[in-house]
Amino acid sequence: MKYGMFDGEPEILRKSSVLRRCVDMGIPSVVADEIERVHAEHPACPHHGKLDDPILGITDSAIAIICPWCSGPTILEAWEAEGRRGVG
Repeated sequence: MKYGMFDGEPEILRKSSVLRRCVDMGIPSVVADEIERVHAEHPACPHHGKLDDPILGITDSAIAIICPWCSGPTILEAWEAEGRRGVG
């Protein structure tokens, strides 16, 4: 199962990686602004506290801020591996 948002690319889950990739691809800053707005509305997990670099769930009509530690071991492992790879 692939959780990333860019076809043919390594899995991209982290907010920081998505924002860097948007800049690299020339995606309008309004997308980054919307991601930041949604994160500002949901800055913390009730169980784990502040989410500095959360997982992003992105569909055609919504952006979700997701706690990596609440996402289960498979997704958490992918999120941690992405941080080590420095994807983006």
